[in-house]
Amino acid sequence: MTPKRIVPAGLLYLAFIGWTAIASFHQVDAQCCNVSESNQCSSYFGIGTGSNYAVPWTPPNSGLPTFGSLLQNQPSSIMIPPEQQFAYSPNCATANQANPMVLSRPFPAPEFQTLTSNIVNLPNGCSNWGALNHPALVPQGFGGSTPANLCSRPKIQFMGGFEALALRVHHDQDVAMVIDPAPGNRLVPFTYGFQFSPRVWLGMFRPGTGGFRASYWYLDDTARRETATAVVNATPIYLFVYGAGGNLTRNAYADLGETMSSIHSARIQSLDFEYLDTFQFRCWNLQSSAGIRLAEIVQNLRGDVYDVLGGLEETVTNDLSIRGVGPTFGLRANRTFQSSPIGIYVSGRGSLLFSQTTQEIYEMKNAGADEVRDRAQQDEIISQCELGLGFQFNYCFSNGIRTFASTGYEVQAWYDVGGPVDSSSTLGLDGLSAQLGVFY
Repeated sequence: MTPKRIVPAGLLYLAFIGWTAIASFHQVDAQCCNVSESNQCSSYFGIGTGSNYAVPWTPPNSGLPTFGSLLQNQPSSIMIPPEQQFAYSPNCATANQANPMVLSRPFPAPEFQTLTSNIVNLPNGCSNWGALNHPALVPQGFGGSTPANLCSRPKIQFMGGFEALALRVHHDQDVAMVIDPAPGNRLVPFTYGFQFSPRVWLGMFRPGTGGFRASYWYLDDTARRETATAVVNATPIYLFVYGAGGNLTRNAYADLGETMSSIHSARIQSLDFEYLDTFQFRCWNLQSSAGIRLAEIVQNLRGDVYDVLGGLEETVTNDLSIRGVGPTFGLRANRTFQSSPIGIYVSGRGSLLFSQTTQEIYEMKNAGADEVRDRAQQDEIISQCELGLGFQFNYCFSNGIRTFASTGYEVQAWYDVGGPVDSSSTLGLDGLSAQLGVFY
């Protein structure tokens, strides 16, 4: 295995080890935050030192009264003992940390026991008791406009999303043509612009159990056509194509007065089927995934030479087609700033694909008098990795629908997939990303 393959393989191994380590911390951190990925849009108030009971805290931007403001306006008959404080914990505050939004006051223990005995602890760790609005506990109870089950979710959630990327192609063997003046050669590379690239996903998820997701991604980009005419002190202009590890070589030459024109295109698409799960590590929400990736990469190069009258004199082409399947692992982590719905995210993915590479090289000389077609088909192992980071905004609707929007920067590297003039170089992508996702 070449070093280019060892690096992504190592990333896959580290991702697996990290996934295992995160799972081992899950139970500890759940006690700290009392919030899972399925409830990341809400913060919680815990009742009692070390108690697992919690009630939802309404985000300030939801349009509903906050739980803290309702407590501040509570009747004087409702008191809170200092040894049993409400804990405000959007960022993993411990259960005995006082809520800075609420004054702690004592009241008789029987009344407190009556209060807590009426709290129902839901399976997902949330309480159905909302803002002291129980009429049996508080006369003319208040907080009724705050949903009592804001953080309650159905057992099975459906998810979907769309991502718009603007990506640019890079090659480490990026050759459009070579101009050979007297002092030395000058390589002319292809120039790619940012191209729209969509990604969509759809799946279902059960909190605490995991779920499945299918996602599809597509990119089709064509470089700007490069053209040059051979003149005195800049002759010849040529383009060489290599195949089968350098065992096949074809070319096109433009002599004095002739013009060379070349163009290259790349089309990439992938389809992932994954199992995914969510974990809590300190104040980070993490989503891990593992599954199967099917990928296809098609690249086409064409170089033409025209004589002084504009007639086609020579042509060389390089057509690459790669289809592969193999394991893929992904990890996405996000956290919010304090109690704000705005936060950051970091994502990574690695894939190892067992693929078949088909390369066809065509060479034409003497205005079509001489033609040669070469074909090479090989089984190869290619690897791929990607990284992304940016900002994310989370919003939770009162009907239980959660949404998020994010924008960031993404890079990808596809190893041993070839380029314009060969079949084994690296293809890279970089660009901007904008995502919109829904959980229901």
